[in-house]
Amino acid sequence: MINYLSAYPLIGVFVDVTTVMIAVAIIINLVNVARGFIIANRIIALDALGNQVMALMILYAFKHGTDHYMSGVLVICILSFVSLIVWSKYLQRGNIVYPLSKTAAKKVSLSQLNAHSSQAAEEAEEIQEEKDAAALETAEAEAVAEEEVSHE
Repeated sequence: MINYLSAYPLIGVFVDVTTVMIAVAIIINLVNVARGFIIANRIIALDALGNQVMALMILYAFKHGTDHYMSGVLVICILSFVSLIVWSKYLQRGNIVYPLSKTAAKKVSLSQLNAHSSQAAEEAEEIQEEKDAAALETAEAEAVAEEEVSHE
């Protein structure tokens, strides 16, 4: 493996300058997290802070010629992504796990739906029987009226 810092000394200077720039950006993001105007600004600042910490770890690993920090970078990357998703879901719904909307609160269980649907089916059968009985009475009344007309 080539040691880039000894082979190209200018790379070491760039790594140091970049490290200082990222450290300044971290301080600015910490201020934004503490004094953000709205919660969305604070969430974005926290996400950027995670990215900057990952960049610092990568630069440190590059400067010391090791790859032992890459697993830590991956863990921070995954945690940063999951926390961003959780915060955005919180902003969208006001709750992370359970929905609080009225329509969601009105949802009933499957057994309640089955009981309701069987009751509705029984009511529909009763209504149909009543309609059939009314139609039969109407037909009988018409038949009686026709007989009276024909007898006259």
